[in-house]
Amino acid sequence: MKHKAPKHPSISLPEAVSRIHKVYDVERQNPAPREVMAKALGYAGITGTSASVIGSLRQYGLLVGRGEELKVSDTAVTIILAPPESDEYKQALNRAAYHPSLFRELQGQFGSDAPSAVNLRYSLARKGFAGGAADAITSSYLATIKFLKEQGVGLEVLPSIADEAEVSGRNIAASFDRREQLPSST
Repeated sequence: MKHKAPKHPSISLPEAVSRIHKVYDVERQNPAPREVMAKALGYAGITGTSASVIGSLRQYGLLVGRGEELKVSDTAVTIILAPPESDEYKQALNRAAYHPSLFRELQGQFGSDAPSAVNLRYSLARKGFAGGAADAITSSYLATIKFLKEQGVGLEVLPSIADEAEVSGRNIAASFDRREQLPSST
């Protein structure tokens, strides 16, 4: 029995960054249906190709939302607006690159040294990816790693957006707890 391979981006991170610029130029961070996002990307509407690109932008965490309503993420805005030499820009690129669980898994397997294309395809085949999918993932993963290196971004996985949100939520809750314990000044 063949098992379903995990979701993965169909385009590389540099291509995704180029595409999210188009969406941001039209929609900024306004929530919009997938159909509107497809049009902002230059497609006539939702097609197999536009759905795949939108899915990839979501995989990288550059588009967020539930169901049909999507918007450009804060990570994407940082990538678009922060100076490329800034730590914020580099951290946002790192978060986007390793947002896809498969890319985090591959980074954990191979570390900061990108594998050869042959080695990566072999590893993907062992994970259940068929030839065409393995080729596409190999191309997008290696292009993403190359892009990170060109941008001077470290290849270690930084804490995920969810981890940061969880920590932030705990810090906010802790500050409310401390405020409740302070004596009132009445």
